Amino acid sequence: MKSVVFLTAIAASAVALAGEPNSVVPAKDLPGSLICSAPAARSPGARRFKISKLNNVDPNDQPETTLREGFQEMSMAGGIVSISFSDECEGWYAVEFSLQDLKALKDGTITRLKGQLEYDDLAEFFPDVSTPNADNQHDKTAVVCKLSKAK
Repeated sequence: MKSVVFLTAIAASAVALAGEPNSVVPAKDLPGSLICSAPAARSPGARRFKISKLNNVDPNDQPETTLREGFQEMSMAGGIVSISFSDECEGWYAVEFSLQDLKALKDGTITRLKGQLEYDDLAEFFPDVSTPNADNQHDKTAVVCKLSKAK
């Protein structure tokens, strides 16, 4: 019995140390569409892109991007919203923003949203890009977005 109590205490400690688990992103608090710029991205195709349908509450109407990848997931941990897209092959990217900043952009308190773009080898879709990441590490770079009108 003492072993069970001890193991339960260890498991509870591990969960507490891991931080806030991924939670549902409140879509109503997000702007509808973003146009983003990541000038330092190695892939020319990832330097400027659009994300739309962020604030849809209908689960069948998922976020979209102008990159070729399809929506993968949107999650939140520690107040950071992560939106990722993938074609389930080699092309993958994710953007991360503070939920507080996303709300401020939607409310008009700020005009530019700063975040991080993380992407995997996009050479399949952008042949002019060399593949420096043979060790499968993702590239990370700053991204700046502003509101965009959805079409």
